[in-house]
Formats: sequence, structure tokens, C-alpha cells
Amino acid sequence: MLEKNALTTLEQARKHLGIPDTDTSRDESIEFLINAASSLIEKYCSRKFGLNRYQELLTGRGSLKLVLNHYPITELHAIDITQVVGSESVDVTKVHILPNGMLYRPNGGFPDNRLISQFMHPNYDQEVHNIFVDYSAGYVLPKDATEDNPRTLPYDLELACLKMISNMKRDKEISTGSNTEGNLVMTSESIGDWSASY
Repeated sequence: MLEKNALTTLEQARKHLGIPDTDTSRDESIEFLINAASSLIEKYCSRKFGLNRYQELLTGRGSLKLVLNHYPITELHAIDITQVVGSESVDVTKVHILPNGMLYRPNGGFPDNRLISQFMHPNYDQEVHNIFVDYSAGYVLPKDATEDNPRTLPYDLELACLKMISNMKRDKEISTGSNTEGNLVMTSESIGDWSASY
């Protein structure tokens, strides 16, 4: 079963590996490779790619722009800014979404939290997270795409996943076995110059 973060589909992986659509005997192993490759890519890139909803507490710097941790931003649900006295709910329709996870608020910006820190903790040098952002970000993954909601994941990311799957399969030399249950088994593996058959 494919995990939520899978960057390609079982059908596309079969096609890339040269496995006929009618051969489902290796599906469990291929799904494992898709899940492993997708997780490795996310760890390497230090980000999630699938469309999700996030809530973050951030630190204002007195700038008109604010950088969020996830992108591309697809929707802003709410922004609350803590002031020295009280808080302000921002009209998200007046905040512009920029590429690479940035928000632009031309009228008012995102207040510097140092004033709040000094007011709340005059003898303590610690930043106060003064901005709460509720938003959706990420791509529609190939497995989640529909006619009304097409994929938005860049093709080069899916190709990177497919190439990694192909390399994993080759490196481990996975092939179908002849056990009575008909499950996929490893008959040989190799690492560098070393190899073993089972």
C-alpha cells in the first residue's frame, strides 16, 4: 500500500521498470520501494511535497515579508499577530502569496517581535513567536490527482523517485521467487564487489 507521501504511482513505477501491467506479482515490493524512495527524497530535501494543512508559530522581523516552512502555498486560512497589547487577526485576502513559501503584506507587514519580547520578558533574552499562520501548502501528488484536481508535482521530482526505485531494484537484484505463497522473495543481493545468492 502506498504511503501518503508517495511521489509516484504503482502503474508508473511498473512502466518505468519494464514490468507489464498484467504482472501484479511484484506490486508489494514495488510499493515498498516507492515508499522508501519518497521518504528518502523528502529527508534529503528537508521538506514535505504532498498537499497538507499546516499551523506555524513564527517570529516577526518588522518586514513586509514572512517566510513559511512549506511551499508552494496554496491557501491561507488565518493569520494572527500578537501585539504588545492584544492581538490582531489579519485579513488574509490582503496578504499576497509569493513563490518559495513567502507571504507579502504591503499594509502593515509582520511586526518585529523584539518589542514584545522586551515588554513580556524585560530581563530575559528570548524571542517570542508573535505570528500564528494557518495555511495549506504542497503539491497534488500523482496518486491523488483527479480530472478536477490534476497533479501539480513537478515531473522531475517524480522522475527522481522513479530513478531511485530503479537503482534500488537493481542494487538489490530483486526477482520473484518460487515459494508456495507466491510472495516476492529476494534471491540475490550485491553491494559493491560483494554478492550473495539465496
